[in-house]
Amino acid sequence: MEARIIAEDPTRNFMPSAGTVERLLFAHGPGVRNDAGIYRGYEVPVFYDSLLSKLVVWGSDRDQARRRMLRALGEMVLDGPHHNVAFHQWLCAHPEFAAGNLSTRFLEEHFTSQSLAPSEEAMDVAVMAAAMHAHAESLRVTVAPADGAGGAGGADSTRSTWKWAGRGRSGR
Repeated sequence: MEARIIAEDPTRNFMPSAGTVERLLFAHGPGVRNDAGIYRGYEVPVFYDSLLSKLVVWGSDRDQARRRMLRALGEMVLDGPHHNVAFHQWLCAHPEFAAGNLSTRFLEEHFTSQSLAPSEEAMDVAVMAAAMHAHAESLRVTVAPADGAGGAGGADSTRSTWKWAGRGRSGR
């Protein structure tokens, strides 16, 4: 099974996209191969083919290959230009696709730009994760050493927050 990862925006009728690849992580593992010529910092041009990668998976049967594809797509990180990774995830997870009930009208019958909108549950998880991160950041404490020289070792400009917390927050 192959998913062609393309610089395009499925929510805007698959409009081509250009830009710089900011972050990139390919999936690996048994039955997974990535054929790509992109890298972090790669500039996706507007005048040429927008193919970024061919993600190829195989398995003992179609369902194993489909599940491997879902896993590989979920592991892939690609920040920068718009791309169709979420579209491939939607497609591989669709019950009709999983059942093999396909036709040339599949997208007409099943896909809308709203198909890729995050679920209410996913939005709740994102909000909770952001709140937890903000709370953790508010608890971070950095204490400058009393001698101003970076402490005993001289290399670190802050004391361990764990030591600070363990000493009754006195900073000694």
